[in-house]
Amino acid sequence: MKYLNNSNHTYIYESLENYNLFSKDVLLHKNNLSKEDSVKYFLNKNELEMYRDLSEELKINYNNFSKYITKISNTKYDRFPFQISLIGDKKLEKYKYEIRKNFSLLETKLITNDHNTYNYMIDQLKNELLTCDSFDIIVSFIRGSGLNMLVNTLNILRELGIKGRIITSTYMNVTQPEALRKLLEYKNIDVKIYQSSKIDDSFHTKAYLFHRKNNMNSVIVGSSNITKAALKTGEEWNIRTYEKASDSVYISTQERYDILWNSDKVVKLSDELISKYENFIEVNKVIYPISQSFNIKKTNNNIIQPNSMQKEAIKNLLISIDKGHKRGIAIAATGTGKTYLSAMAAQKLNPRNVLFIAHRNELLESGMKTFKKIFNDQKDDEFAKYKGEQRIIKKYTFASIKTLVKDIGKMEPETFDIIIIDEFHHATASNYMKVINHFSPRFLLGLTATPERTDGGDVYELAEYNVISDVRLKHALESELLVPFQYYGISDDTVDLADRDGISVEEITKKLSTNKRVEFIIKKMNQFTLSGPMKAIGFCQNIVHAQYMNEEFKKRGYYSTILTGNNTDEERQEAINDLQSNKNSLEIIFTVDLFNEGVDIPQINLILFLRPTESSIIFTQQLGRGLRTYANKEYLTVLDFVTNDRKNYLVPIALSGDPTFMGRGKLKSIVENNFNNLSNQVHIELDYKSKEDILKNIDNTTFYSAENIKRIVKSFLEEVRIIQRDNDYTLNILDFYNFENAPDLFTVFSGSYNNLSQLNKSIKSQSVIDDKINNDSFYTFIFNEVTKILPLRRIFDYIILLDVLINNKSSTKNIKYLFKEMLSIELDKSSIEKIEYSIERLTKLKYKKQPFLHLTNYEITLDKNFKVDDDVRLILKDYLQYGFFTYKKEFEPKLINREIDLYLYEQYKRTDVLALIGYNKAIDSLREGVLQYKGNYYLFVNLFKDEEAKENKLNYQDYFINNSKFHWQSQNQTSQSSPTGQNLIHHVKNNKKVHLFVRREKKEEGVVMPFYYVGELEFVSASGNKPISIEWNLKKEIPMKLLNEFTVNNEVRY
Repeated sequence: MKYLNNSNHTYIYESLENYNLFSKDVLLHKNNLSKEDSVKYFLNKNELEMYRDLSEELKINYNNFSKYITKISNTKYDRFPFQISLIGDKKLEKYKYEIRKNFSLLETKLITNDHNTYNYMIDQLKNELLTCDSFDIIVSFIRGSGLNMLVNTLNILRELGIKGRIITSTYMNVTQPEALRKLLEYKNIDVKIYQSSKIDDSFHTKAYLFHRKNNMNSVIVGSSNITKAALKTGEEWNIRTYEKASDSVYISTQERYDILWNSDKVVKLSDELISKYENFIEVNKVIYPISQSFNIKKTNNNIIQPNSMQKEAIKNLLISIDKGHKRGIAIAATGTGKTYLSAMAAQKLNPRNVLFIAHRNELLESGMKTFKKIFNDQKDDEFAKYKGEQRIIKKYTFASIKTLVKDIGKMEPETFDIIIIDEFHHATASNYMKVINHFSPRFLLGLTATPERTDGGDVYELAEYNVISDVRLKHALESELLVPFQYYGISDDTVDLADRDGISVEEITKKLSTNKRVEFIIKKMNQFTLSGPMKAIGFCQNIVHAQYMNEEFKKRGYYSTILTGNNTDEERQEAINDLQSNKNSLEIIFTVDLFNEGVDIPQINLILFLRPTESSIIFTQQLGRGLRTYANKEYLTVLDFVTNDRKNYLVPIALSGDPTFMGRGKLKSIVENNFNNLSNQVHIELDYKSKEDILKNIDNTTFYSAENIKRIVKSFLEEVRIIQRDNDYTLNILDFYNFENAPDLFTVFSGSYNNLSQLNKSIKSQSVIDDKINNDSFYTFIFNEVTKILPLRRIFDYIILLDVLINNKSSTKNIKYLFKEMLSIELDKSSIEKIEYSIERLTKLKYKKQPFLHLTNYEITLDKNFKVDDDVRLILKDYLQYGFFTYKKEFEPKLINREIDLYLYEQYKRTDVLALIGYNKAIDSLREGVLQYKGNYYLFVNLFKDEEAKENKLNYQDYFINNSKFHWQSQNQTSQSSPTGQNLIHHVKNNKKVHLFVRREKKEEGVVMPFYYVGELEFVSASGNKPISIEWNLKKEIPMKLLNEFTVNNEVRY
């Protein structure tokens, strides 16, 4: 947080972690701080010695206090001991984005890798290293997975000339020889190896010492080695303290380190030593650490247990069968175990027999292997592939669609009890439809990672809209269903694409294809340790670029090849087999987009992004090629060579995996906080230069301009067309559900465009039906109204409106039926009341100043003067599907019967909130930031006040004290004795609930922003009158990712 001393324009920074310490002793929240108070605040009350040292100098009248502080900090004390960004240390200014804003040199704390607070050892370690003058490290093990996470920091230390010493060991042979070789490349770091003389001579030491001037030394002692688990994902306990707080700990640790460093128990690291170590491991067949530990909760037999996705899907499948469904679709990211799911589901159903259908032979082979593992009590002759001369039906039959469709006339409709169709997104093609329409199984299950429409059909309709599972990439990573990945965004200064929009494709290719760039790429590749021998895919700009990279890598001794659409199927399969084989020397395949979908190479451990990111969808698909788990594959390494083009902000959008609205503040917060909002199984790191460029481009991009929206949506359309293999495809509302990285609807429809048909026209992709909607004022009106409700929060408004437009009428009875059919929910009295509120709101809608919906005999009907044609009804049905699918995916339908249907940390427009609480008065009547309704108070807060608010004296001091406390000011006319004041102060006694909605600022680029719902509040204390200042406790602490977004740039404005 940042406070401005108006008298001299000195900014005072406050770390969130230190807030409570200071708030009792120093007046922080006032516009003017005295010089003495400022320095007291700067110094931390514990540092009395330094404070006394400065107290005399403070008496001198300095004209420029900012320069005085900087002078003192940069000379006598080198820098102040907490917020490095405060002083503008010249040495660190270049790397300001590498240091966390709440990092403090004067702090004793426990570091545990707690994901909820982002208290990671890796972040602490980087901050300590970047602020020290030298360092000493002693750890038992060093593995590539941990050393990779320090590469950028070690490169900076080498550039700054910071020297260090490291002691590690070959104890239990856990340290990787590859990691030791990487360390040898750092001439500023001396490394020694502890030599175990016998098997019981253990070496479990873990300590990190950081040396600074003026006794600002610090030390971390605990449990963390330099491995991925120890630095980020594992349960670790490390105590961090500093010399002045614990001088005996620091001094004794340093003394012990020096004794060991100078003893004969350690030897200097060398190439010869590493070679001997490698040879020892090879000769003795050393087994690396087992990837999975014993778990008493797991069974002690060979039965394969379902993962979290499979358990949930099987449960939903059984429920849907009980409710009468005969078909269903399971959507799950590649590598999460869809085939195992189908086998486990079949096992639960105890089928008479099973038919497994796929369109490729390798899928059939894989399917049969999986079923044999699950049905391991069955004899081999119960399984058969239906092919060639041996077209025999067994208990478990595996058939290609091409073979099966030729013989369906010979089979009875009831031949198969269970039918499973892999790659179900192809199921609307004619051959599949012949098979599906012919058979009448007890249940048909479709499997797909990409549910988008193909072949002009609707796979959801084919599956009776019964989605039993929907697990996309982000969820799969968070659930640890895929291999963890380490992404490194590397600033690529070898190519200048700042004016990329004005450069031809040929010129971009030429700029990307230079000897200097190849050398740079290889240099960076060599800095990272892979999980096993190199098995890489390099994604290039186009075929010409791929050919160039392949030739240049071959010249430099790499075993590489190129695969494009020009290769035959045989050539493609041969290259894939070579890359998969441990016996073959192929290391890298260069390609363009051949591996976006449908290719499964689990052995891939390195992905190279060698061209600018154009699309978050394609980025995600290509990233997914390396995420399938494989034996001894500890992690996937991703190297993205980030150019300086203005679209590089697409990188964090793609990496975030967040399909919801992402304003400028949220996006900047994600980047500044190193993507800590994602699963801790993922490590994402942008080097300081690429991070600075991306943040600059985020600030300079007009996200809501017509041109930017058109560019985003046009890019989305182009990628969809590639996947659909249809150059004439036009966007449908369901595309925004089917594709995980589709543009968010708030951004798309908050500015210049009011509906999808209008947007399709703007990007010159207007279908016949779009043309019809755009040229009919009533159709335009109704699609505008439907689109206003998106992103979907007001589920009843949305469904009722669409139901009326599709069927000319709707009723409570019909809405109850739809919710039961689509969401398996029985609506209760509370929801019936909400339906009535919705109907009341909808009948107030006017087309050309006249109502077009009427309430008669408990039904809401479409005015007889209006008619919706059948082709338009089909589009409206897509919107209806979209509504139910997204609501089911994003929320918990079973909670819909709650009195107040609000979800913590979701974003709501003010109109959404009013509708959801049943407030049906005109929106214009709510001008204040406080609403009382039905025993509840709703506070709407803008943290960053705009100029209009300041001019109208509405500059209220509203801010988060920490993640569990909030400071709020009432309206200027409210006193503690007023009814509002009394109700807020005594809300528990008066049986009132207080709810808080917060947004960073009212508008961004002129677009009104949504609020986050952060939950109920509990009164703590109040002071002052007109306005009242109230401190609230949040009933539930807000997540750090949200607090970071609210305090991006670490500042609070008044």
